[in-house]
Amino acid sequence: MVSIFTLRYYAKIYLLPLFLYLFFNKRMNQFVYFVIGFIVHGPAGPLVAPLGSSVVLLCYVDELLLMEDLEVEWRRTDSETLVHLYQDGESRPEAHQQDYYDRAYFFTDQIQHGNFSLCLENLRAEDEGRYTCRVYSQQDSGETEVQIKHECLIVSGSDRSVSAYDGEDVTLSCSVDSHIKPEHIEKVLWRKTDGNILVLLYQNNDTLPDSSDEQYRDRVEFFTAEIPKGNFSLRLKSVRTEDKGGRYTCRVYSQQDSGETEVQIKHGEIRSVCFCI
Repeated sequence: MVSIFTLRYYAKIYLLPLFLYLFFNKRMNQFVYFVIGFIVHGPAGPLVAPLGSSVVLLCYVDELLLMEDLEVEWRRTDSETLVHLYQDGESRPEAHQQDYYDRAYFFTDQIQHGNFSLCLENLRAEDEGRYTCRVYSQQDSGETEVQIKHECLIVSGSDRSVSAYDGEDVTLSCSVDSHIKPEHIEKVLWRKTDGNILVLLYQNNDTLPDSSDEQYRDRVEFFTAEIPKGNFSLRLKSVRTEDKGGRYTCRVYSQQDSGETEVQIKHGEIRSVCFCI
């Protein structure tokens, strides 16, 4: 026997697009047709944003819905915490969970057009997670899910140590996760940890070579063309004996976070020399 749920599913897929609801709009003195059965749309992937910023959680339908008895609720998917509610033609802030009070709101003038997107301000670490937008109307109901990820600063280097001979140039790797926008990087500090010596500073979208300690001045540089890609690797020219054996840290600061990677310069291996007699 075919269950009622199976019949309802196939009816919605195959029959509902053909079934129209006829409504007489007295103000416009005309008939308006509403499609019974609608699909709630959301973003294609997770939303990634820095802490403290505002983020828009997309939720919309393509069909024209009756405003009468329309209800839209945004909830945390994991806990069912009510984030925002639209009911009886208006937002219901008194029903919202306290953590979202004064931080979450609809674009009220867009609701009549089927846009139920939610703006969440002052993004916090605890806001990360999945959210469900549920739409209820006289015609049907539907939902979509949105995931929020806060921008996490990940700094990495390709090698923990590099070998170099005196007089050679060497590259110390340091890169930032590509989803971090360059304008969100406030400062990059390269230091030699033993002695806490400043090797090179990047700040306010500019390299400051004059800030380098005297022993590194005019011998260090960034790969400028690579900075927009999050690459803050350091080129150290004409390696000296005193450069080796120590550890170097690349510390990156964003507007809300920081991270670092470390690399050590080692003495190059002894090269084999063959004498012919």
